[in-house]
Amino acid sequence: MTYYRYTDGEAISEYTGFAMFTKNEDRVDGGNYGSCRFTYDGTNGVELESLKERFIEMWEDCKDCAQDYMQNMTAEEFFQAFDPDDIVDDAGAWDNSDFRLFFNEFIYNDEAAILLSDGAIVFDENLISSEK
Repeated sequence: MTYYRYTDGEAISEYTGFAMFTKNEDRVDGGNYGSCRFTYDGTNGVELESLKERFIEMWEDCKDCAQDYMQNMTAEEFFQAFDPDDIVDDAGAWDNSDFRLFFNEFIYNDEAAILLSDGAIVFDENLISSEK
């Protein structure tokens, strides 16, 4: 499977430390997101579903460390926030700094990339191909 990202900058965001990709190139092609085309082929990607137990366990054990507005979420709701239906329209938890902080502090374990239902989150820039 090939995943796509267009931007005017680098593939990996300095702000987030990862790049978001979509399965559907038509959703990001056309200049709205930039003229630099990046692709990712799924290499070393981990299916989000395979991380579900870790997400749920860490949420149940550590949710008191999350922002107050997040704490009413169930573990299942928290997990689902990281798998948006349409990553281009709404990247869910990946677009929220509070969720990303919790992910980085309690869940992330040096995965190179995480494969979502509608795209991928890539942390290792060596897995990304560029067509600038």
